[in-house]
Amino acid sequence: MFKLVPNTLQDTLCIVVTIIVALYNYWCMKNDRKGTGYVFFVIYILLFSLLYRPVNGDFWHYLEVYELGSGYNNNLEDFYNWLMDRIPNNYYKWRIVVWLPAAIFIMLTYMVMKVPSNNATASFLMFGLIPVYYYTRNVLGSSVLYLAVAIFCIKTQSLKRFFNLVVAIGLVTASWFLHKSMPLYIGLAFLAVILPCSKNTMIGALIAFPVLYSLIYMVSSDFLQLDIWLSDDVGLNYLEETNTFSSNWKGVVSMVLKYTPFVYFYYIAFRFPLQKESNEYKFYKTFLLLGFLIFYLSFLFMGQGSSAIQGRLYKSSMIPFAFAFSLFFKNNSGSKQCRVFVLLLLVYYAFTSFVLTATSL
Repeated sequence: MFKLVPNTLQDTLCIVVTIIVALYNYWCMKNDRKGTGYVFFVIYILLFSLLYRPVNGDFWHYLEVYELGSGYNNNLEDFYNWLMDRIPNNYYKWRIVVWLPAAIFIMLTYMVMKVPSNNATASFLMFGLIPVYYYTRNVLGSSVLYLAVAIFCIKTQSLKRFFNLVVAIGLVTASWFLHKSMPLYIGLAFLAVILPCSKNTMIGALIAFPVLYSLIYMVSSDFLQLDIWLSDDVGLNYLEETNTFSSNWKGVVSMVLKYTPFVYFYYIAFRFPLQKESNEYKFYKTFLLLGFLIFYLSFLFMGQGSSAIQGRLYKSSMIPFAFAFSLFFKNNSGSKQCRVFVLLLLVYYAFTSFVLTATSL
């Protein structure tokens, strides 16, 4: 048996170092310095996924599944069970084989978009690493999908365009088998490619929200019972978990402050999009819409049904959000809108770090 125990000091150190690295690279972005490179990017986020292991995280769930072995009736996809059979004696090695390729695919996505490493590191550590990357195995499937999306968005001549399309289709096909939720994200990625990036898209989504909100529980129940996202028992258990609305003032205020920065960003991003003539426009438009669609879908579950599905969708929106934010910040770093967004984030972090702690004493 692979023996590990929680270590609060280690987890705290991981968070502190991550904040320092993110702030350093953010400072480098603002001051036109190089910052840390892409090799550091891959190594750091891999090490974080190995060393950060809070008690309520999937780190321990996967450890339990790993110790029981692939013969046990678990809900992992065939690929991950196959890996367990070939790496039977070291849980860390199994995680490296899953999380290292994901880190490389995420790095390649940033590189395809020509985002400087300091920008990529700051944006991913702030938004993608802690909420979702270390947390669940579906990051491998989603990272493969995001690279496919980036390759598809490259502006190039017809022959190379065809080659890129073949590679993108191959990556999308591979991502399909890496997690049961991938058909959903592939469908949303397709919508992100074809939908226009305009205020009308957001206005239409807001108008449709009351209707979709009233239908989502019924539709998602049928969706889960088809065994597309999760197995029947696990999927319906997720759907029936406690709703996401908090019962006290701290919970409500914390929730409002948590979502406000991202609602504000989508508002300014749709209102002030990059110029269509820019080489970065297709990347930006597609990842902006993809992050928005996943974020929007998470709100449809809020207050009704599953906190698990709502939370996972919200977290999953953070990686495409990080891609879109990196391009927005690259082109608007000195704007008032960026300063307001950062200020809203600081308010949320200050409230959760100090106010909630003080009032709980």
